[in-house]
Amino acid sequence: MSEQASSTSGWAESFKSLEGLESLANRLESLWRPPGAILIDGPLGVGKTTLVKAVLKAAGVADVVKSPSFDLVHPHQGRWGNYLHVDLFRLESPPPPEELDVDGEAALVLVEWGFPWAPWFPDRLEVRMQLADETRRLSMKGVGHWGRRLAMWMAGEAGGGESRASHSGA
Repeated sequence: MSEQASSTSGWAESFKSLEGLESLANRLESLWRPPGAILIDGPLGVGKTTLVKAVLKAAGVADVVKSPSFDLVHPHQGRWGNYLHVDLFRLESPPPPEELDVDGEAALVLVEWGFPWAPWFPDRLEVRMQLADETRRLSMKGVGHWGRRLAMWMAGEAGGGESRASHSGA
């Protein structure tokens, strides 16, 4: 199945502060559950690590979550299973996930600077974070079975009351 045929409508939301990520992370927690792969991209300082920390906190991860910039992979246990926090920033040419013992079938893999790993995860959620002036924007696109998963989450989000989210075609 081609990526184009398996992707779904996108989802996006803007927020003014990194503190707004905690509220957003609480809403995303029901979508971001193991197993699978979430590839996160955006410029330095946009809040990728802050987002991952907030989502893991919402998932009940009790240990301290810090950026795995030097270790590359940090494992965590949450209420829904295993999570792997990966940071590919320091790698000019990231190795295949299996070389880092990363398995999207056994855990939810949250990959900062993760878009180079897209070929290894035909089923994935692509998260792009942007910063313009003082406003941050987070957008998501589901590919493969994540397309259906995102669409179901969006339907629940729309039915859950007032939402500041915008929905756009992929």
